[in-house]
Amino acid sequence: MQGAPPHGKLDSRPHGGYYSREDLEELVAFATERHIRIVPEIDMPGHMQAAVAAYPELGNGAQVVVMEEWGISKHVLNMSDKALEFCKDVLDTVCDIFPSEFIGIGGDECPHDEWKANPDIQSKMEQLGLANEAALHEWFIEQMAAHLHVHGRRPYGWDELMGCGDKVPKDVLIAAWRGIEPTEIAAKRGFQVIACPDIKCYLDYRQSEDKNEPTPVGVVLSLEDIYNFDPVPKGLTQGEKEKVMGTQVNVWTEHMESASRVSYMVFPRLCAFAEVAWGKADNHSDIGDFKVRLEQHLPRLEALGVNYRQLSGPRPWNARPDAPVSESTSVADLGSTTSVASSDISVTTSTDVTSTAVSDSSISTSVLSTSDELTSSVDASVTTSAPASTSTTIESAGTTESTTSEESTTDATISSTHISTDTTLETTTTTTTEAPTSTTIVDEVSTTTTLLPIPTLFTLSAQGGPADGLVIHGNGLPEYSVWIGAFLTWPTGLFKYEEGTGHVSVDGNPLCALSYQGNFDFVSVIVCPTTLQFYHAPLVCDRPTDGSLKCSVAVKLYNCVTGNGGTRICTTTDASWSNMYSSAPLYASSGTYYQLRFAAADWAHDSQVSPIGLTVTPV
Repeated sequence: MQGAPPHGKLDSRPHGGYYSREDLEELVAFATERHIRIVPEIDMPGHMQAAVAAYPELGNGAQVVVMEEWGISKHVLNMSDKALEFCKDVLDTVCDIFPSEFIGIGGDECPHDEWKANPDIQSKMEQLGLANEAALHEWFIEQMAAHLHVHGRRPYGWDELMGCGDKVPKDVLIAAWRGIEPTEIAAKRGFQVIACPDIKCYLDYRQSEDKNEPTPVGVVLSLEDIYNFDPVPKGLTQGEKEKVMGTQVNVWTEHMESASRVSYMVFPRLCAFAEVAWGKADNHSDIGDFKVRLEQHLPRLEALGVNYRQLSGPRPWNARPDAPVSESTSVADLGSTTSVASSDISVTTSTDVTSTAVSDSSISTSVLSTSDELTSSVDASVTTSAPASTSTTIESAGTTESTTSEESTTDATISSTHISTDTTLETTTTTTTEAPTSTTIVDEVSTTTTLLPIPTLFTLSAQGGPADGLVIHGNGLPEYSVWIGAFLTWPTGLFKYEEGTGHVSVDGNPLCALSYQGNFDFVSVIVCPTTLQFYHAPLVCDRPTDGSLKCSVAVKLYNCVTGNGGTRICTTTDASWSNMYSSAPLYASSGTYYQLRFAAADWAHDSQVSPIGLTVTPV
C-alpha cells in the first residue's frame, strides 16, 4: 500500500494477504471468550476493486489490479444479476461465521462514473424505473438489506446511505463519520446511529502539530480533543437522543507500516475515548482529573510492551522517517549561512568569514569577529530563501582591497500562513567611519510581502444559506469525490480579502487548501494551521466580484493511478480553479447542508450539479 506522501518508500508494500475462514472463526472464538462482539463489514458496491480484479465480470469493463495505494477507487461493482448474487453469497458466508446482529455493508465512497458510462446499467435503470445513479445505489442497498433480514440480521452502513434516498430501510444502523452533523441528522430522520465523526474519533489522524508525528494525515486530534467529545449532539429531543446508540472509534491502518505504529496511534487516546463512551457526559469534563488517572495507567501499558505515545510527544523511534532534525533548515557554504525570516533584514559585515542561518524572522549575515557594523531594515511580513551575496570593499592609504564572499544559496522552502506577491529587494547601505570605508551590498533577495493590503470584507452564502464549507474539486474527477471532507469547516465569521496578495481570511485566520489525507485528487479549504505541512497550500484568490470568487492553489498537486498491467502513472499539474458549483443537499429531506466547491473550468459536471448562486456581500 502507499503511505501518506512523501513516504514513497512505502508504496506497493505487501499488506498481509487475506483471512481464511478458519482465521475468522478463530477470531470470533477469541473475542467471544473475552465478551467482545465482532461486527464485520463487507463494503459494497464501492471499495470493491479487489473483487473486480479477481472477477472481472463483476466490473464495468476496465481491466484492473488490486489497489497498491490508498484512497477511493472509481472501479465499482456493476449491477448485473451476477454481481448481486455474488454479494448475497458473500453475505451468506459472513452471516455463517459471525453471530453479530449487525452486518456492515458499507455503502460509502462509491463513485457513479462507471455506471453512467455503462450502457447495460443505464438499460437496467430504465427497466427498474430509476431516475439516476443515486436511485440505483439506493435500490442496491434495499436488495442487500432485504437479504440480511432473511438471516435475521440488521444492516450497518456509513452515513452516505442517508443520501441515497428515502427508501433506505429505517432499521439500517448508521455510522455517522463525516463530521458532527450527520449524527443529528440521522437521529432526526428516525435512524439509530453510532456517532463516530472523523474529527473526533479517527485515531489515524495525527496527534499534534509536531513535525515528528508519524502518519501525518487528517486534522490534529489530540488527547484533549477526544476527551471533550460528546457523542450526543445538543438540540435533540429526548426521543431523538435515544436514537444515538453509542459511539465508536475508527483506525484506518493502510498507511501504518507495523502493529507497533498502530499502537502508537491508538494509545493513550483510546483510554480517553473509553471514558467518553462508557461514562456520562458530566463525568468527563475535567481533563486534568483524567490525566491523573492516566498517569497511573500508563505503567500498565509499559509493562505490556505497548508502544504508546508519551504525553510529552513522540519518542525518537516513533518519529516520521523523513522528519526534519530541527525546526529550521540550514545550508552552509564555506563557513557561511543565510538566514530568512520576517520583518527586519539586518546585515553585519566583517573582513572575516561570515555566517548565515535560516530562521523564520529575518535575513541576517553575521560575522565571526568584531568589525564595522551596518544595519538595514525593510518591512516584509513573510520571506523565503534566496541567493545572497556580500561584497566588502576597504579603502585605505590610497590602496583598495576587494573581497567578495562566495554566493550562498538555500534550497529550503519556508512555509508561512501568509500569502503574498513575489518581490525583489535591492538594498545598498554605506557607512563611513574614521577608519577604512566599508560598503555592503545585498541584492537579489527574493521575499514576499503584503505591503499594506487594502481589506475587503465579505460573507459567503449559497442557496440562501451560509457557506459552511468549501471543497475544491480537481479536473475530470467524479462529482462524488467532493463529498470527502465536506465537514471540514471554519468558524462563522467575516471573510477578509487582502488586495494585492489574494489572501482570504476569516476571523483573521488565513485559509489554506488541505489535500485530504494525502489524496491530491481533491482538497478542502480550511483555516491554515499554525505550522504548514506538505499537504497544506495557501489559497490565493482574485478580487471578489459580483457573484464570483476565483481562487487557485499555489502548489503543484499530483495524482498517481495504476494503469493497465499494474503500471503506476503519476502526473503533475498546476491546479487552477474557477466556476463555483453547489451539489444537491447531502440529505435531501433536511434541505440544509449544501456543499460549495471550486471546479476546473473544463470539468463536465452532470445534471445533478447546478450553478452555485454564490452571494458575495460587502460589509
